[in-house]
Amino acid sequence: MEWKNIIKGGQSNLEATRLKSPYEILSVNPDVSKEELREAYIKKVKAYHPDCSDPFLKQYNQEMLKIVNLAYEHLKEVSECQPIDT
Repeated sequence: MEWKNIIKGGQSNLEATRLKSPYEILSVNPDVSKEELREAYIKKVKAYHPDCSDPFLKQYNQEMLKIVNLAYEHLKEVSECQPIDT
């Protein structure tokens, strides 16, 4: 599924979805390797995990975690579809 349709589909309504791409959400380049993608994902999950943050930010972090998960799943699917150059 295309990234814009995932975000506009109402799965998350947080203002942070104004970011233009899943690459921006995970702070990676489009030519990222699978290992770098996973590391960036883990870093974001730790940053936004609701149990490890300020109680006042819990709802915001829950929404951001959903967005991070959507971005990671999307990029993981995209990277699996691309042929590997040998």
